[in-house]
Amino acid sequence: MEVVDVLGVGFGPSNLALALALEDEFAAQVPGGLEFRFLERRDGCRWHPGMLLPDTTLQISFLKDLVTMRNPTSRFSFLSYLRAQGRLHKFVNLRTFYPSRIEYDDYLRWAAGQVQHRVRYDVDVESIQPAPARPDGPIDRLRVCARDGAGAVHEYLARVIVVATGGSPRLPAQVAVGSGRRAFHSSQFLERIRDGFPERERAYSFVVVGSGQSAAEILDYLLGTYPNASVTGVLRQWAYKPSDSSEFVNEIFLPDATDLVFNAPPEVRPMLVDRYRDTNYAVVEPELITRIYRGLYEAELRNDRRGRLITLHELERCAERPDGVDLTLRDVTTDRRSHLRADAIVLATGYQWGPSTALLGGLDHLLARSAAGRYVVGRDYALEADPRLEARVFLQGFSEETHGLSETLLSVLAIRSGEIATTIVDGELARRARAEAPARQLEPAGGPQWQ
Repeated sequence: MEVVDVLGVGFGPSNLALALALEDEFAAQVPGGLEFRFLERRDGCRWHPGMLLPDTTLQISFLKDLVTMRNPTSRFSFLSYLRAQGRLHKFVNLRTFYPSRIEYDDYLRWAAGQVQHRVRYDVDVESIQPAPARPDGPIDRLRVCARDGAGAVHEYLARVIVVATGGSPRLPAQVAVGSGRRAFHSSQFLERIRDGFPERERAYSFVVVGSGQSAAEILDYLLGTYPNASVTGVLRQWAYKPSDSSEFVNEIFLPDATDLVFNAPPEVRPMLVDRYRDTNYAVVEPELITRIYRGLYEAELRNDRRGRLITLHELERCAERPDGVDLTLRDVTTDRRSHLRADAIVLATGYQWGPSTALLGGLDHLLARSAAGRYVVGRDYALEADPRLEARVFLQGFSEETHGLSETLLSVLAIRSGEIATTIVDGELARRARAEAPARQLEPAGGPQWQ
């Protein structure tokens, strides 16, 4: 069993930012330092590998990388990465704030490599349990049980757990994906499409379900990559809706907005979140909408009907066959059904955010829940719990209802990781001070006496 001060579950961008914050400056604030580890079930650092499409760019400024908004002088910044790769001057010459998605993924893997001694890959955490020092005492440590890819079990004891396991693909309840080779989520797109449909000139038929950025990017990619394929986009709404990234609205992603949402009355929070969901959910960058519209228009001039959109329809049924998929669509305005057959369907239906019930189930009797049944998360991202639980559990990425729209995005990674690191360090310093207090009280006047 390995004993650490801080154990991170998951090593995507959120916990990577925390690892860099601790490595960068915070762990050194504790005399003797902090021992911290991160566990990741994948075999390496990968960021949405299924959507690293050519010619796609990051939707936020590179200045909102893992560290810069917390510490502009950090050696882990995107600019430091560019300098290390010998591309700093060329990137500046691009005159853009928005690097390609492929380059940003490379930056994340570079940053993860700087702290690789803190990470164990190919390890899946199965449970988190209380580990009191004595049966009737406070719970000052948590026991974490994990299993590696070879089946070996590993156990850890930690005073702090930080859960950042990311979103899980959301699939319509009525959809059966079977083997997942012909019906699959957008998170698997590149792998499935390259392995299952390698012949670019074949007249495949593809269906893309969804009305957000990923759906539009996939539709555009398929039309451009498979010149003889038919590609159908299925949208539940009227059309692709442009994302709102205007300056005033975009301030919803500033750190101050987190305080605004958290401090608002509970009945006001939904308004603050829902009113600006068109900054991120079920929306598409205006430039991409224009490109798709113009492409379909010009194709129509050539009498090329390969690409089309079916709007105001939702996917009601999907049955995967060895040679394709059978689909049932429902017209949301008339309730009529129609049927399609395709070689493959891509479900760009988003993600659902919440820590695994099984993961925190061993602590359920100690963790507070709201009237809606959700874990209660403090402003510092720590779960509220029974006073007996002195060990702390933090969540990253699961508190949109209380912390705002930036919670699931890259925008606040540097700031949030700094806030969590500060809370961890302050808590450890306070714990050590309490532990030393009884010893100081026992010392005779004039300090310790040596024989």
